[in-house]
Amino acid sequence: MYSKKRLYLALSLLCIALLLSCGGAKKKTEAVKITQNPPFSVSKAFFQKWGGGVQSSGSGINLQITFNALPKTITIKKIYFKGMVAEAIVLNLPQTTYTAHYRNQRRPDIIMDNDPIKEAVNTPTTRFPFMLEENEAVVSYVKEGDLYYAKVLNIAEKPMIAYPEQKKD
Repeated sequence: MYSKKRLYLALSLLCIALLLSCGGAKKKTEAVKITQNPPFSVSKAFFQKWGGGVQSSGSGINLQITFNALPKTITIKKIYFKGMVAEAIVLNLPQTTYTAHYRNQRRPDIIMDNDPIKEAVNTPTTRFPFMLEENEAVVSYVKEGDLYYAKVLNIAEKPMIAYPEQKKD
């Protein structure tokens, strides 16, 4: 009789511990909240794919966003686009036009082995925090020390730039 009570107590504690740990995991995977009415507006946004003349030169996407006016209290940080993230780079002095450069990365080889030590060298993939359409991006910005996110819609696509192969002298 005494061992049954211990068993029930142990199982009850285990269930409570599992329920509490599930709640904590849920909080870590919640989506990042996007500001509905950001303190700025976008006047123009476009992206342009590019590719080098040889396979080793790579390829990528350049994205440019021009804001109508940015309050001095706003600092644009990063731009999330097509499953990638890049630092926002200021293009002009009034700080209303920003660009982000995304380089297509070659997928690293994944090691699959029965030995977990050999598989340990694989780097885990990071989850992209936003569900976006093909012509949407998210801008992260800092206002009064707090980090916010705003969606940019209707990003136009310009024709691809194909850089020619350069001859080495």
